[in-house]
Amino acid sequence: MNVSIKIPLERLQRGAVAILCVAVLTLRLAGCKDSIEITNGKNWSIPLDSNNPIIDRRVGNIGFKFCLLNVDSIPANEFKTGENFYFYFVIENFLKEEITIEGKSLHPNLFLVYSEETGELIGKPISGHFCEFSGTTKVVPIHGKQSLIYIFPWSDFFSEEEKINLHPDWYYRGLFFNYPFCFGHMNSLLSKGIYSCRFKMDFQYRVGGKTRDGFGFLIDGGQKKISELFFEINFKME
Repeated sequence: MNVSIKIPLERLQRGAVAILCVAVLTLRLAGCKDSIEITNGKNWSIPLDSNNPIIDRRVGNIGFKFCLLNVDSIPANEFKTGENFYFYFVIENFLKEEITIEGKSLHPNLFLVYSEETGELIGKPISGHFCEFSGTTKVVPIHGKQSLIYIFPWSDFFSEEEKINLHPDWYYRGLFFNYPFCFGHMNSLLSKGIYSCRFKMDFQYRVGGKTRDGFGFLIDGGQKKISELFFEINFKME
């Protein structure tokens, strides 16, 4: 009797151990799949007296360019009072592989403009409200060795003449208000003074994936994150 009872118990114990090992292995594999490789971000600042008002830097295989443009499409940190200006932001993929950016990495709380004299937040050139209702996918792809370009006017309340004469190709190329920046602001033109455009950003993306969603964009692969990037450009309206 002891033998007949002992054999099932041993089998049961071995089975329980096997199930436990499989469960642990599954959790480890899931953890590896969902883990994020994190790289510390950088602080990039352009002082008011800089002769080079362009942030052009690289973290690993991802490049970032940021500057302000005057109405002649020239990078600047001094502008004429009463004239519009533009935010120029580029993300460059130096990898041969496509990367897919998480939309939440490009949240609307970027490109914030502050008064340096009072510290008050003046506003921002874009929002993402329209994106929530546009049916647009929540990811943004950048193919290997290519760039993603965004251009925003401080105020989208400008004349048709300005659109046609200054930047006609920007509209045709679809650079204004792309996802996740789907709607602009009719900000008032800035008055004379000293200002700062500054913001933090956690840039999260996927690389090396093979599975695509209904839009044809990669939804798997390794997850990477450049955390706490900081951009700042000081400028003045004369």
